[in-house]
Amino acid sequence: MEPQPSDEIKLVHVYSTDGTIKAELVRAFLEANGIRAMVSQESAGIAYGFTIGRMGEARIFVYENQVSQAEELLAALDRGEFALSDEDYKPIESEEDEEQWADREDEEDPPVS
Repeated sequence: MEPQPSDEIKLVHVYSTDGTIKAELVRAFLEANGIRAMVSQESAGIAYGFTIGRMGEARIFVYENQVSQAEELLAALDRGEFALSDEDYKPIESEEDEEQWADREDEEDPPVS
């Protein structure tokens, strides 16, 4: 069930990074793992594109009931547990390879466990 504003669930700061782009990647990572997240940055930092200093800091917040799960995922991310290896990446080298990937996009995604 989606929390409603009347439920008064608090947002908790769980991660900081330099700039909105990196923060949005972290937010997307958390949401891909079932955690609702929000990015916040000083408005002047956004307007001027700051990525360093206090105005460049972007902060990620999650609902307080998901803090421990978010912290575990972020720690695993920092340890490199979600990094792709060279075996995970194979560039498309021919039109045949490209067609093979296009066919895969039509298939249903396998369930995530």
